[in-house]
Amino acid sequence: MINAYYKYCMEKCVLPQINNNSSVDLSGSINGVDEAKEKYDLILELLRQRSQEQRLTQHKTRLESVVQSNSSAKCYNIMLSYAPQDKIICHRLVDRLTTEGFAAALGQTNDSLSLIDGSGCVIIYVSQHYFNTELCEQETKDKPQRCAF
Repeated sequence: MINAYYKYCMEKCVLPQINNNSSVDLSGSINGVDEAKEKYDLILELLRQRSQEQRLTQHKTRLESVVQSNSSAKCYNIMLSYAPQDKIICHRLVDRLTTEGFAAALGQTNDSLSLIDGSGCVIIYVSQHYFNTELCEQETKDKPQRCAF
């Protein structure tokens, strides 16, 4: 994640430096620094969710050893909603998120509303096709406060 963030900063012409207090100082244009801060905050939130997911998984494993679980619902850090025409790019995005260590799910099934409930973050890939898909429209109407456009 650090290398990806550093690369992002370099693309935005921002120089990240760790100061004596072990915090990051950003040098560059105001817009570039603002974008780098937003990216940093997003990465921190995703890492927090991933850490929380790992703790929940460990806790769930301990509970399952004591009590048989009847739930088949799965939890994800990120759920990606998209139109069928955008399948290729969205699969690439989920592959990348998975490579980074996140539990990511694709929401192009009839049970995608349950995937939304089991996810910490919902990303909607909005394209010209998205709002022409009935299932996608239902997802955004059902859980708008959990969706990031």
